[in-house]
Amino acid sequence: MRMSWAPWGLGMFLLGCGEQSLEPVHDGPDSGGSNATGGSSATGGSSEAGGSSATGATGATGGTDDSGTAGEGGVAGGATMTLTGNIRQYPLHGTNCCPPLGGVKVCVFDHPSIPCTTTGSGGIYNLTGVPASSDIAVTFTKTGYAPFMALLATTPGGMQFGTQYMTTDEAATTYTQSANFTGPLSSKPLVVICTAPNIATVTMALTPNTNVQGPVYLNGSILPDPALATTNAGSGCAVFEVEPGDYEASATHPTLKCSPFSTYWAGSDNAHAKIRGVAGYFTVVEFGCQ
Repeated sequence: MRMSWAPWGLGMFLLGCGEQSLEPVHDGPDSGGSNATGGSSATGGSSEAGGSSATGATGATGGTDDSGTAGEGGVAGGATMTLTGNIRQYPLHGTNCCPPLGGVKVCVFDHPSIPCTTTGSGGIYNLTGVPASSDIAVTFTKTGYAPFMALLATTPGGMQFGTQYMTTDEAATTYTQSANFTGPLSSKPLVVICTAPNIATVTMALTPNTNVQGPVYLNGSILPDPALATTNAGSGCAVFEVEPGDYEASATHPTLKCSPFSTYWAGSDNAHAKIRGVAGYFTVVEFGCQ
């Protein structure tokens, strides 16, 4: 069974930075339940995502907490919802972690009729007009930072995506070099698979595995280490370099059963998540293991 976050939403943690209480539960009678704090990784380069304005209902505007502004409009003929969350900066070596990141452009990929929004100085965004009950890709871009794409299965109502972390192009280059990838990100996307919370001795895989480099697991210093064969409790993540296209991600533990969280695109069964590699972006999927 796929695992789902409790209604307050997903908190995605880049490389173990930050803490937030989460509660994954199984869908169905075998519901589990353990508090989880996750780990996600970031690598990347430079890219661009956009969105043109469209007529429609006025979107939400940030208030005194500097939540940023949302665009106007929506998707004609379909139900829409509002996606909210916040963006923080993750430094290369974990120092000065993790200030809010303003000026991040947040867009629905391949939906130019849905206006983008931008995070305020508090790092908060409200993206309106998002297709409800749909598989969508949301992009997060800022000059000088590695572009990130989130593959989300949206809900009928509003959706809280929690906290995402972005790292600089310089830090992203260091991660790419540590993994011995060829790059560049502009032509070869990066896919990161993580466990939430960080769990050791998990093996990650992408299928099909042709034109796939990796997995390269992160070590205790939160850097890709080609010598590692499984995850460790310090990071719980692995990174892949892929050709653009669709893949299925999986995570396998010797004794625990791992399933992707339902925030992400569903795969062919409960043990897999669908992943799309898009040139110019890295993307992340998280698994819970119980």
